[in-house]
Amino acid sequence: ISQAVAFLMLPLYTRYLTPQDYGILELIDTTNMLLGIVVTLGIARGMSRFYYEAEAKLYRNSVISTTYIICLSVSFLLLPLFFFISEFLSNLLFSSTIYTNYFRISFISLFLGLGLDIGLMYFRLEKKPVFYITTSITRLFVLISLNIFFIVYLEKGVLGILLSTLITRLIYTFFITFPILWHTKLKFSYELALKLLSFTLPMVPSNLASTFIKQSDKYFVLYLISIADAGIYSLTLKLGNVMHLLLTIPFIMSYVPRRFEIMKRDDATHVYQEVY
Repeated sequence: ISQAVAFLMLPLYTRYLTPQDYGILELIDTTNMLLGIVVTLGIARGMSRFYYEAEAKLYRNSVISTTYIICLSVSFLLLPLFFFISEFLSNLLFSSTIYTNYFRISFISLFLGLGLDIGLMYFRLEKKPVFYITTSITRLFVLISLNIFFIVYLEKGVLGILLSTLITRLIYTFFITFPILWHTKLKFSYELALKLLSFTLPMVPSNLASTFIKQSDKYFVLYLISIADAGIYSLTLKLGNVMHLLLTIPFIMSYVPRRFEIMKRDDATHVYQEVY
């Protein structure tokens, strides 16, 4: 549904956004994605590694709440730093400080997204597809509605898309995080925190390197040609990745949280063989 809606929205976006707008948006998103790998530490995926280690509800609740506290701590520590470097990033990429606040808005969205990602991972770990799908689809339509409002009616362009993302994440992070923490209770385990960090931190450099290799093409297009060409290039990439997004990603989203649960089963080896 999300890919179908995104595809149907393309004529609207291409009418109200210029190729340069697309380039600016894509480069901000790519920079956000790269910094996000360092910020998130892969903590949501690390959560799935330890969630199934014990059957006790108290232990599993502790995994969830400890993950939330780690993310909250990281946000308080790094968000001021990201605000500080926003002007530098704007100048580096666009030779102007005019987009400084664009980066700041995207960074707030990034940190809000941490809480949202943990909540969505929790639904997957708990095998609650109705909660997950309802959240995902309603969030999509809220985001699309805000995009139309900001882009078409207020004519805010790139800023409108960034504000739409910020508002949507703020709403859903609030309405997902508090009920989950109310259920799990806010408890912090130093032992679990060390396990989570020791599992996820070593993977940060490789994740950062592989993502940079896949995403650096946009920077090359920007510096060798123009921002507008980077926008057109990014748009064609989205069209080219449709089959991957429709087929591969949904399977990965279902399988990744479950793979550590499967490893305890007697038929684990057979299941892994079938999956690969």
